[in-house]
Amino acid sequence: MKNIKKLTAIILAFAMLVSITACGSKNNDKNNEVETTASSEVKNEESAEVDAETSTEAGAETGTNEGFTMGVVVKVDVPWFDRLNEGLQKYAQEHGCTINLYAPSTPDASQQVAIIEDLIAQKVDVIGIVPNSAEAVETVLQKARDEGIVVISHEAANLNNTDADIEAFTDQAFGEFFMQSLGESMGYEGEYATIIEELTNANHNAWLDAAVAYQEANYPDMTLVSSKTETKADVNQAQSICEELFKTYPNIKGIMGTGSADVIGAGLAIENKGLTGKVATTGCTSPNDAAQYLNNGSISMIGLWDPANSGYAMCILAQMVMDGTTEFSDGVDLGIDGYDNCTVRDGRYLVGSDMLGIFAGDDVSQYPF
Repeated sequence: MKNIKKLTAIILAFAMLVSITACGSKNNDKNNEVETTASSEVKNEESAEVDAETSTEAGAETGTNEGFTMGVVVKVDVPWFDRLNEGLQKYAQEHGCTINLYAPSTPDASQQVAIIEDLIAQKVDVIGIVPNSAEAVETVLQKARDEGIVVISHEAANLNNTDADIEAFTDQAFGEFFMQSLGESMGYEGEYATIIEELTNANHNAWLDAAVAYQEANYPDMTLVSSKTETKADVNQAQSICEELFKTYPNIKGIMGTGSADVIGAGLAIENKGLTGKVATTGCTSPNDAAQYLNNGSISMIGLWDPANSGYAMCILAQMVMDGTTEFSDGVDLGIDGYDNCTVRDGRYLVGSDMLGIFAGDDVSQYPF
């Protein structure tokens, strides 16, 4: 763990040398309908007051389409995307935009499609998408682009119908980081399992595939006994799955998840079964959600990026595309910490370097989300 913690400390130290982050209301879709309620408008006003600490330098220059309208459709209504919304609202406040966040009540691709259809009917300038399934939204996003709407994506490196996609890092690097942490926590030997929020999520699949490939190449004494059991982004279901894994594989020493529900559910299962210190778990979630379990050791490590940075970057890319950018050059600087020297694939898929790691016993209070 010491080696990884040193690496993480270096990353965090560098990240804190430059201020992180960087507006709109949040609309919860509870019945496959898009609603803007009074409560969501209040949330918009409150979020606009958040100091998200994002600098607006090279990539955030004022453009000719200042004041655009944008609807951002995320996977599901969880705190992670509240943080992403802070970045959206930071940008909207600075640039006079109207930006709304739409969060389905469950991670259902069909709900995302319905919301996008509604945004097309509203004739917004930009649609942002963090898809549950890239394949499921391809057709409706093609429709949006055919009608002149700019599409900006995140966590969607395999999406075809996008004008620009922004990722915090490569899926391979993140998966390998997960495995390095899990391997060290397990002493590089023993049985482990993987769980996943949604089997249709390409990024989450890629994280786990990269992690397992890294294990097979570097930690031959570790054995994968159960692969990609789906939790449906439900903490209770994730907990039940993990407790069943403990019964089926009494010698299991590690569980690797993907999204928030996976790692929180695994932490709950480990805590409830008295397996803290005996079974390690890693996954991706917000620091505040994981704080209790990181503090008591039932979660070994969370890997993450700051979603507010990603939200702000999506807005910068939207502005750049509306101002005429059709292809991005390698090394492009968006003027945000972690996205100041992006690698670019095929002219429109951008990858930054915003990876963070927080380990059991670390001071979680320094993270505002």
